[in-house]
Amino acid sequence: MTSLKLISLTALLLALPAVSTAKSAKRGAGWDDKTVSLNAHHAALLEPGVSWVYNWGPDISNGDLYNADFTFLPMAWNGAYNASRIRQWLSAHPETKYLLGFNEPNFASQARMTPAEAAGAWPGLEAIAEEYGVKLVAPALNFTDSQVGGRFWNPYEWYDEFFRLYPDAKVDCLAMHCYMNWYSANTWLATEYFYSDLYNPRKDCYGRYPNLVKFLNSFKETHGRFPGMMLTEFCSWENDGTIKDVDFQIDQMTQKLQKLEQSELVEGYAWFMANAGAGATAYPYMSLFERNSADSDLSELGKIYVYLSDFDTTRRYAPGETIQAKDYVDATTDDRQVKVRTNTEAASHLPLRIEIPAGGYADYVIDVPTDGEYKFTFHIEASKATSITLYVDSKKDTRVDVAAAAGWRDVELTTNLKSGIHRVMPYISGDNSLTMNSLCFTTTDGIFVPATDEASVVSVYNLYGISLGNPELSALPHGVYVLKYSNGTTGKIKI
Repeated sequence: MTSLKLISLTALLLALPAVSTAKSAKRGAGWDDKTVSLNAHHAALLEPGVSWVYNWGPDISNGDLYNADFTFLPMAWNGAYNASRIRQWLSAHPETKYLLGFNEPNFASQARMTPAEAAGAWPGLEAIAEEYGVKLVAPALNFTDSQVGGRFWNPYEWYDEFFRLYPDAKVDCLAMHCYMNWYSANTWLATEYFYSDLYNPRKDCYGRYPNLVKFLNSFKETHGRFPGMMLTEFCSWENDGTIKDVDFQIDQMTQKLQKLEQSELVEGYAWFMANAGAGATAYPYMSLFERNSADSDLSELGKIYVYLSDFDTTRRYAPGETIQAKDYVDATTDDRQVKVRTNTEAASHLPLRIEIPAGGYADYVIDVPTDGEYKFTFHIEASKATSITLYVDSKKDTRVDVAAAAGWRDVELTTNLKSGIHRVMPYISGDNSLTMNSLCFTTTDGIFVPATDEASVVSVYNLYGISLGNPELSALPHGVYVLKYSNGTTGKIKI
């Protein structure tokens, strides 16, 4: 192992384990195979954070790129779908969990299917879904300005007529597309619009779509919940003058992902588009790759989409673990939005940093092993003076002033914590924002051994950061050592 020569013990603890983020099972992407086929290079860049891909078709040529953690979802684009190719894909890839239904049938330029035509073709998809044990996703709808079957169909109307004609249709998830330029439009469309609004007497849709309501009620009675929503296309793309540059798209995207991940009704979502033809610098700046080419790198937006938090509140950090600042489980939005960008610290391997504005916060979950005094270390950059107030379980706790200075540095504060699970929130209580890429907490005397869950020691370091390999602890001379465990945690021990 390469020796580590670090200035401080705090720096050592921050550097030793880089905690990997467990990616979201919800996060997907749409890929345009007609221009450039998705290859191993693309897959390697997407896989750290993207769990599924689809291409609006029944299969993909490079099937060996996919596995249980990076799946391809076949789609029956319209009623003329190729059932044989879908079956071949599902036979070769039993890890596939969903079959996607028709693509925007209420658009004349897309699948162009009336509810009657869709209802007539749906039993064939039901048979495939049952044969392979996959969930069947309803036709994906959006608001339209074109006619199908001699009339305009809004999503409510199309679904209502579909379920009137085929009340026993097997549908495991509803599906929508959303290109609105305000972040909460996604969750409004995917949750309130299709669930709460239908049952609210004050809404103009109340009572107007009895067949859709009947389907939802029946599904809830059988499963104890409403069907999930798949948002299979989304990004900001309304031509209303608000999309000025890629920063607008990034800021909207990170807030959308926060809301989509936090919603229990949202079962999955896919960004449009992973490989937009004109690339990342073309309006509306939504490509996940710099160029639509076989060897392109991820764009700035793409790196953030791949590495942004999965918002998993069941993952807790132990003393000594590096908490990547981007892995918050909640954060302020709107005019106090936490802004996520790629990391600018040359010496850091962490992919992203966050800028927390004055009056903003990011929220993390920690697991405290024993009652005691703990030190929090924030690795930050702040060119203007500000302050951090730490909230513990929503209660104001401790504050530290941050002086104006150039470059990255550590800022520390100390507090007393009870053993157990806590939500900790660094809140910017000063007048200016600061940038942060990581944080951690340790006991103030530095001596701790985190719960290892049967993990074993894999490396031992002295306090100069020099690796001693993996010796028997009983053979070490008296002193303080840093231990790295097989589960990624670190701890210090006094011998």
